[in-house]
Amino acid sequence: MGKLDSDHELFVFGYASLVCPESVGSTLGRQIDPHGFAFAELKGWRREWAVGSDRTSHPERVFIQPDGCEYEGVVAVLGISRIDGDSCDGAVFPVSGGDLAVLDGRERNYTRIEVTDAIFWVGKPRNCVVYTYVPSPEAVDRIGLALQRGQAVHVRLGYLQLVRAAFSREGYDAHKPEFVGPPFPVQDLRVERSGAH
Repeated sequence: MGKLDSDHELFVFGYASLVCPESVGSTLGRQIDPHGFAFAELKGWRREWAVGSDRTSHPERVFIQPDGCEYEGVVAVLGISRIDGDSCDGAVFPVSGGDLAVLDGRERNYTRIEVTDAIFWVGKPRNCVVYTYVPSPEAVDRIGLALQRGQAVHVRLGYLQLVRAAFSREGYDAHKPEFVGPPFPVQDLRVERSGAH
């Protein structure tokens, strides 16, 4: 696990739900050792609520409001944007090439990019390749277009709780402004799936 070839180890940097080993394990279909996750810092990037998700991005998934009605708005989740002089913390974990393909499917609102030279953690191998996921233009535009149309934009409570819990692990800070006070209202939306993507 984690070997790209005989000379390089392969890692993913997560800065939101991918900081949670259980969430990663659910996607990969196996139990993930939380001790394989290491606190890391990505230089030149800032975390923000910039990614919009709805039925067009995930047709197999619907959000259900507490009253039982389908939520017709856009759900905002965390992404990162390039900001010189800033930094974003999170976790790195080892992956295989096959894992990357599965994670790419999960992170379809994002584009996977290499950030090896911009990321730092204690024990970083000299010969490694590190990837992270940055928001796609379409996912970013989805929020802006929704606001222009007067469509609802919310943060899903379950997602926010998952990210906060992941950052509450030893060595992480769960009290960052973006976790405590998202720029959009928080709503308790239940996720229903019609099938695997």
